[in-house]
Amino acid sequence: SAYPYVMNAANPADTATIGDNTLDNVEQVLIDSPNLPGTYTVQVNYKGLLTNTQQYYSLIISGQETIQPIVGDFSGDGLVNYEDLKMLVNYWLQNEPSVDIAPVGGDGDINFLDYAVFTQSWE
Repeated sequence: SAYPYVMNAANPADTATIGDNTLDNVEQVLIDSPNLPGTYTVQVNYKGLLTNTQQYYSLIISGQETIQPIVGDFSGDGLVNYEDLKMLVNYWLQNEPSVDIAPVGGDGDINFLDYAVFTQSWE
């Protein structure tokens, strides 16, 4: 878990600590070195009462790395290999949007156009 910085209300010039911030309406959470790839979950909650049972907030996330999907990686394992070829073959001459990669946006048929694009990413 990561928690926000907390100001010292009695001495605002003091260095902020990390903990449960019940003072500020703006908070910053910093993960210095996220060394675990995967999905992170952000949980926003409140203490006390809400106006009209709603809590409006903004969330800004920076520094994340986005990974572009590999064309032809139908299994999502980061490789274009036999697993993906099996999926392409299983849907041959059918309309399956998850493997319809050619032309860009798909054409409603899994065929040699899809196979040609698929082989360009083969590892």
